[in-house]
Amino acid sequence: MRFRTRALVFGYPLAELLVAFGVAQVIGWGSTILLLLLGIPVGAAVMSKASRARPLWFLAGILMGLPPL
Repeated sequence: MRFRTRALVFGYPLAELLVAFGVAQVIGWGSTILLLLLGIPVGAAVMSKASRARPLWFLAGILMGLPPL
């Protein structure tokens, strides 16, 4: 595994945890967990709408790691 791939695989989740910890320090753990849980259906709705608009382009973008058009 190359360094860049390893940095993405391990660095991105670590950065998310650090940001979540920082947000929790400011607004509290209960609010942070609530925001995380509310973000799941919002993200699912956004991804569903994006995939309905251009299903083939959306799938190709996911497979290639590109943002949707």
